[in-house]
Amino acid sequence: MPILTRWHDADHTIIYQEYTDPWDVDEYLAASTEVQQMMDSVDHIVHWLGVVDAKSTPDDILVRLHEINCTPSLNHPRIGASVIVTTVPLVKSIARIYGMVYQPFHLFKSIEEAEKFIEAWQPPR
Repeated sequence: MPILTRWHDADHTIIYQEYTDPWDVDEYLAASTEVQQMMDSVDHIVHWLGVVDAKSTPDDILVRLHEINCTPSLNHPRIGASVIVTTVPLVKSIARIYGMVYQPFHLFKSIEEAEKFIEAWQPPR
């Protein structure tokens, strides 16, 4: 499965998604529904940790950014920090473009860096 979704911790405070080749926007949208259901199942802030090992992105990702942004999981009332772990330059560029237009993702090179950021995260005031 190109997009793996699971809880990252026993307290259900971090949702982990791993993207591997090949994946497409429709698979992302389906996985987003699963993320929304996971967030609905708890009554506290939930952080999203996306690990993108995929070396390619869907051909239509840029033209579908608005559709991606409208997914309930990205706009869920319990969403905390949204972080992406990747070393793939194209993925970083697309995440930055998304952040300029919609809402920023925090980018990291390792899961450990992302976990430290999430641990120290405070909601915006």
